[in-house]
Amino acid sequence: MTQKSFRPRLLLACLLALILMAPAARAFDLEIAVGGGYDDNPREEKHSSGAGFSEARIELSRDFSPAALPDTVFTLQGFAGGRLYGEDYDNTWMAGGELDSSTPLGQLPLRLEFFLAGATFNNPGVDDDDFDQLKTGGRLVWFLSSRLTLEWENFLSWEDYGADTEVTGPGSPHKSAAGNGSGTHKGGGQGRKNPSSGPGHRPRHHNRGERSDRVTATALRALLAINPFWDGIAEIFWQG
Repeated sequence: MTQKSFRPRLLLACLLALILMAPAARAFDLEIAVGGGYDDNPREEKHSSGAGFSEARIELSRDFSPAALPDTVFTLQGFAGGRLYGEDYDNTWMAGGELDSSTPLGQLPLRLEFFLAGATFNNPGVDDDDFDQLKTGGRLVWFLSSRLTLEWENFLSWEDYGADTEVTGPGSPHKSAAGNGSGTHKGGGQGRKNPSSGPGHRPRHHNRGERSDRVTATALRALLAINPFWDGIAEIFWQG
């Protein structure tokens, strides 16, 4: 198998250094989350049946607000996790780092967020179906109540595979998923971790040599705080 370069590794190292040295930083947050749900198109193919999944995630993060931008909260985080469908082909393990910013829009119950992330994905069922991802984008967060939040997210990602890829389906389908998970909920207009950073939203390919992709995507999701430990999430996701 062709040895691939891991271009996001430098980004991940820089994010880890910033987490440790962030000025005016608050204490570290350690979060462990588990959950499950249903994906109506886990293989991202035109004709594919849905499947249930379980997932887990561990995250270390640190928030800080520069003196020049007192209303903006920056979050630096490192994370690792996996999503399991019960079949090796559909299982995904991942690890990465991310820098987020979150700014309130005046007195409105809205926040504008931007993010830059680097991650590596591993598929144990297809040895050469691993890839590294660099992703940037933004989202508009609307706090409808202390429990219900709506998000509209758009992002662009670059994916570096270790081999040329033969796509198993026509790709770019509309898809939706729903589930719930445990973790720290920060509603009511407070800063909050990005639920889209975890496993999922990755194409299914078989690789045969060097390959890089550029992917654009849009997601609309609703998050409901069931209690301080459990959130319910429903999402519609499109990528092209």
